[in-house]
Amino acid sequence: MKIAKRYKVEVRKDHLSKVAASSAKTVLAELAWNSLDADARIVNVSFTVGTLGTERVIVSDDGTGISYKDAENLFVLLGGSWKATKQNTKSGRFLHGKEGEGQFKAFTLGRVVDWKITYSEEGNR
Repeated sequence: MKIAKRYKVEVRKDHLSKVAASSAKTVLAELAWNSLDADARIVNVSFTVGTLGTERVIVSDDGTGISYKDAENLFVLLGGSWKATKQNTKSGRFLHGKEGEGQFKAFTLGRVVDWKITYSEEGNR
């Protein structure tokens, strides 16, 4: 059974300008690191290009996903990352991020950002 839930993210201008000051290359690297921090083995980045340039960027992976329980804290609150108190992923990889703002750097690429997350308690997505 699929359940969809939307969260409204509120970010103050000063923090958004700090997060949005990244280059497209830096943002794509950050999103890939988020995938790897979720124990992804495969990370795909695809682009849809139109007459005016890049219209869509999709980063997809086979990582662990995010539970509904954790999603609200991860997307509604900026900062206070769970990674700050951990050194390794569940599979033992070293973690990259620690500040809890990397996913918001995606707004550097465009004004609309959607995260579609698949998660299963059993680990079967």
